[in-house]
Amino acid sequence: MKKFLIEAAMTTLAANPSIVDNISMPNINSPTLGGVCFWNDIYSVKGWRLQQNTITQHYRILDPNNIRRAYGGLTAMEKLFNRISG
Repeated sequence: MKKFLIEAAMTTLAANPSIVDNISMPNINSPTLGGVCFWNDIYSVKGWRLQQNTITQHYRILDPNNIRRAYGGLTAMEKLFNRISG
């Protein structure tokens, strides 16, 4: 059953890759090095940063103290970033 569900999810994602953009993954706030390697700043407002990983292409939000507050797809992260930085 578990294998079937994973296969069904992967098939759905493969057929509809834009779904990933709307996903915000569960997060544990964790310290980072601020994106020194493998990350590009997309937006920066009042010390908050939306970054994209150069390898996996996923996104994350860092607070002014370089703590990861969220990660996931672009659309989900942009919506959250706009609420936080607004």
